[in-house]
Amino acid sequence: MGHPTCHFEGHLNSPITDDEVRFILNHDKFFCLRHKRLKDFFNSQFKSLVPYFEYDGCYWSLMEEVISTCKFKVPQEEPDYSLRIIYEASIWNTRIHHESYYGTEMDVSEELDNFGAILQESTVQDLYRVKTRVEHIKSLLTNVEHTLGEFHILSDNLIVEKELTILTKNGKSYLYPTTLLMCVLDNLQTRF
Repeated sequence: MGHPTCHFEGHLNSPITDDEVRFILNHDKFFCLRHKRLKDFFNSQFKSLVPYFEYDGCYWSLMEEVISTCKFKVPQEEPDYSLRIIYEASIWNTRIHHESYYGTEMDVSEELDNFGAILQESTVQDLYRVKTRVEHIKSLLTNVEHTLGEFHILSDNLIVEKELTILTKNGKSYLYPTTLLMCVLDNLQTRF
């Protein structure tokens, strides 16, 4: 019989606790096959792995930074549509809805010009870029069946298992609960 498998949910759906992080790092002998596999993996690949809460700075910001800058093993496809097209379509859809619901025309040319200026702002472009990166990460995690106790390598500095996530920054590796990763991903996705 093979190893048990699981699927990731697309959003945070359980409490964020560090129990699994503490348990796996503080103990060496396990009866559970998943924990044995994880501990063997850590001992062979991440001998100096430390819990996320021992990071000197803000561990949330570290995760945001890694998510925003990691180089994916599976390249991210560039969207077929630009941000401007998305905004134009939403304004025209609003116009069509207004005409259908109220029976009067709505002039949207001024709104299109205003949105055009907003879209040029680097902050908006950065938020859109991060949103598409988060969507890519979530699709890599949720569209695949995962074996419990095995990590899914998203990039050289971000690998994810059902309950545990490893982030590497400046040669140091930190062990996070995967629920915290999902929370940060959800948060980044909603900023746009």
